[in-house]
Amino acid sequence: MAKFNYVAMDSRGKETKGTLDVANQNEAISRLKEMGYFPTKVAEAEKVKEKSDKKKAAAQNDEQPTDEGRRGLIARKSAENHHQTDGQMNKR
Repeated sequence: MAKFNYVAMDSRGKETKGTLDVANQNEAISRLKEMGYFPTKVAEAEKVKEKSDKKKAAAQNDEQPTDEGRRGLIARKSAENHHQTDGQMNKR
C-alpha cells in the first residue's frame, strides 16, 4: 500500500485535503468518489515530497524550475501583456 495526498471538493464546493492509504492512484480516486468527493488532485505522497525537495534545491542554487506549468504561465502572461499593449496603442 502507498500513501496518496488528495485535494477534493464536496457536493457544496468546499475543498478538503487529506491522505489515503491505498494500492494505487486509481483506487484513491475511486475511494474519494465513494466518499462523495470530486477529486481535483491525487498524488503519491513520496512523489510530492521528491518534487518539493527538487524545488528547494533549485531555490538554493538560485535556479528557477522550468516545468511545463511555469513555462505555460510565462507564455500566458506574455500574451496578456502583448494584448494589453495592443489595446493601448489603438486608443491613441
